[in-house]
Amino acid sequence: MITRTFGSFTFEEVYELYGVEREDTNALLEEWMNVIPIISDNNQENLIRLKTHLFKQVLNWNEDELKMFFIGPLIELADLETKDFKPFTQRTLETTISQVKITGKVDFLISKGLRTAKPPIFAYMSTSRKQIAAKTHLGNCLLLCL
Repeated sequence: MITRTFGSFTFEEVYELYGVEREDTNALLEEWMNVIPIISDNNQENLIRLKTHLFKQVLNWNEDELKMFFIGPLIELADLETKDFKPFTQRTLETTISQVKITGKVDFLISKGLRTAKPPIFAYMSTSRKQIAAKTHLGNCLLLCL
């Protein structure tokens, strides 16, 4: 068995190794996107404050400042912790797909589990401007969808 990290895959490799096909539409995603959220007045004010702060500072912040001053407060407003699901940060995920063990650390995830993330898992990995320019993040993104 081969072991690889999320970051070692290119977009093309994920397509070729796992037979991934692009979908132009997805009924479940469309349904989810059409839900109109109910946002309290207090949360609405906080969202506007966060958005304003982001617009003023986004080009000045480094990755840690973006996490501390925008992403963290936004996640707190979302109140993602329930009796069944919990947010986690900086956790290592590991899976085996088609005889390839894939491992890597993700920045943020929501999953079942009290102290250890358990499926189902929604994961997020941040991408730097340098990674976007080099297109080295595309394999990571696609692997997290598998």
